[in-house]
Amino acid sequence: DRRMETIALHDLGVLYGQITEYQQALEAYFQASTRYQSLGDWRGKAAVLNNIGWIYAALGEHQKAIDFYEESRQLKDVNGVGQKDPRVLSNIGSEYASLGNYAKALEIHLQVLALRRQGKNRLCLAITLNNIANCYEHLGEKQKALDYYGQSLSYMPETSNAFYTAATLTNIGALYADLG
Repeated sequence: DRRMETIALHDLGVLYGQITEYQQALEAYFQASTRYQSLGDWRGKAAVLNNIGWIYAALGEHQKAIDFYEESRQLKDVNGVGQKDPRVLSNIGSEYASLGNYAKALEIHLQVLALRRQGKNRLCLAITLNNIANCYEHLGEKQKALDYYGQSLSYMPETSNAFYTAATLTNIGALYADLG
């Protein structure tokens, strides 16, 4: 069953990535990518390309990560798969921020925000708002950063996510410290 073998390879890549065995994750993902292509499964191929981008991001190879995220996004656009899915676009924005290109990251995260506001996932919305605040902070627009951090924090009670709540509070505290 080639389809189930392909899914198993993809899942194996996910597991290797979770335990930071990145080379094994890439090997599994590249095999899955080839198989998805031969099956004509564009949704699977786009998902695995996104995951390959994530591995390269974890390895600090930000431009390579962007290249794979972009390939995933283009594949989704061409094949009509997940065109309203903000995950890949968000990953691209985060990588531009990692490269220090906060203006480009902000432009992308603002596009993601419009998509996130249409959805129901409040945690993803809060994370996007936090990403936007981070960009504004690095661009020197401290008041806008505080506004977006505050918006992010306002969604946290709905998410019950202690990690992101703490991260947002830490970002707000650091910004106030920076402002004296």
